[in-house]
Formats: sequence, structure tokens, C-alpha cells
Amino acid sequence: GPVPIVPAAAIFDLVASGGVRPGPEEGRVALAAAQAGSLGEAALGDGTTGPLATGLVGAGRGARVAKWRGAEYGSTGGLGTASARDGEVVVGALAVVNAVGDVLAADGSLIVGSTAPAGDPGFPDPAPFEAPPAGAGTNTTLVVVATNARCSKVECHLLARSAHHGMARAIHPSHTRHDGDLVFALATGAVDANVDRLRVLVTDVTAAAIRDAVAYHRDQP
Repeated sequence: GPVPIVPAAAIFDLVASGGVRPGPEEGRVALAAAQAGSLGEAALGDGTTGPLATGLVGAGRGARVAKWRGAEYGSTGGLGTASARDGEVVVGALAVVNAVGDVLAADGSLIVGSTAPAGDPGFPDPAPFEAPPAGAGTNTTLVVVATNARCSKVECHLLARSAHHGMARAIHPSHTRHDGDLVFALATGAVDANVDRLRVLVTDVTAAAIRDAVAYHRDQP
């Protein structure tokens, strides 16, 4: 019979979180909050729902980015979300951004980047790492993309691949050998959709969710 499989992933942020490891109680609270909320909303303490919190919250609490010129020149990452609609089809993305690279806006400008001095060799253009950046093996961007479309396993795999294209749009350099990027794709099967149109939407919302994770940097001096 069917074997239930529950995929999971995490970023290494115990230093930033004070070394506090979540346990069963935290898991129960997170599940209750997810069940009480709705798409794009989060459960509040009074039983109502409100806007989903983004930035340095949840899985993105200890996330950091822009470490490719040295961890000491990096900055904070975070949790972001975005969605798009095409007729009856809806695609949403949730991203935890803990990447080696900088995060770029759609026009290519920096939202948050390495603060290494401009005179450093290779800056601001990416150059091959001479040595693994500090914390190598603890950098990753995690993304969940979900749609109400009907998709087979193979089509979900294609959606996940397109989400990686969205990562490459918003993170630079992206997918380095020091990143452990991962995408989960799922479909609820409510409406019919063209998989190629879905892939375009997935690419767009993934890039937007990554930018949303660090959008608070825009408000900083």
C-alpha cells in the first residue's frame, strides 16, 4: 500500500537562536498555528488570523546571506512568501533564505549584499572561492512551492526545477558548492493547468519570495 513520506529540511541557525533546539511542544504549537491559519495568513493568539510574518521569524530567524566575500561581511536573511494567480490557478512560495550569495531585486540592484570593501579583489564581481567561506556546509535556501493545479510527480519535479531558476534570479552567486539549496513542490489537484505556464509562475513567485525574505533591509538606513 501507499507509504507515507514526510520530507523535511532545516537551516543551521542554533548560534543565532541562542542554541535553543525546538522540541515536541514547539512542533505542536507550529502545527496548531498552521491549522488555524489560512493561505497568506498566520494564527494569532486570540484565535483570529492576520498577515503572515516575514523576515527574521520562524525558520528564518537565524538566517544569513551575502557571505561569499567572507562571513564577517554578510548580513541577515529571513523568511519570505509570495503568490500569483492565472485564472483559477494559484501558485504560492515560501522561502527560507540562508544563502552564500547576495539577494538582488528584479532590476538587478542589491537588496542586501556583501559589505566587503570595494577594493577587495574581485568585488563586486563574483570570483571563485579561494577557500570555503566560514560556515561552509551550513548555507542553504529552502523553498516550498504549492499550487492548486493537478500535477503528476514528474510535473511536480519540473516545478521544483523551475523554482531553482527563481533562486538564480534573486540570489547571486547562487547554487555554489557551499550552498545546500532544496525545493519541495506540491499540488492539491483542484484545477487543470498547463504545466509550462505553471513553471513560469513558480519561477516568478520563488524569486519574489526570496526578495520578500529580506525586504526589511529596504527600510534600514
